[in-house]
Amino acid sequence: INPDTDFGLQKSSSGFGDLAISPFIIQWPEIRLFGVATYQRLNLLFKIPTGRYDKDADVNPGDHVFSFNPYYSVTQLWTPKLSTSFRFYYLWSSKNNDPAQGLAVDDTQPGQAFHFNYALSYLVHPDWRIGFSGYYLKQFTDDRIDGESVSGSKEQVFGIGPGFRYQNRYFSMRLNYYFESEVENRPRGNKLNLVFSKVF
Repeated sequence: INPDTDFGLQKSSSGFGDLAISPFIIQWPEIRLFGVATYQRLNLLFKIPTGRYDKDADVNPGDHVFSFNPYYSVTQLWTPKLSTSFRFYYLWSSKNNDPAQGLAVDDTQPGQAFHFNYALSYLVHPDWRIGFSGYYLKQFTDDRIDGESVSGSKEQVFGIGPGFRYQNRYFSMRLNYYFESEVENRPRGNKLNLVFSKVF
């Protein structure tokens, strides 16, 4: 992470991020909902503060908090080529008892939030999908500092944009571009997301 901002964040940092574990996943078999093939999953996702963290650093790979971020997802195959997918999350985070030195406080705690992502895609070739996707986040409780609520600290963002995916027997590549709006209390800007992964 190498920040270069107009408001003082300059010090770079590197290292491993926090470990995410899923001790409990339910994947239901296919059902027909209104005649449409539907697949569902429930995942109890936890994040453990194992990542590098330094309270004197401007930014860190690790958050230094425990998080509980379960999700429920549903995918529907409307035709052999057209599909939609939604994933709904709840996010809770613990206190950070060693917050950034510059804050001069004993502890901080992010507020709770609801967020989801969504996608609609069309299979144009056995290896290629195109469509659009996006995300929405709404924080519904205030952040807390030294146990006190911080008024006006709730975050919000909505993103949407085009995307495509290429996948063969060996690897997968996904490219998305998101236009953001309705942004509150967080950095604002359009985002490019490129992901490569090995197919096993």
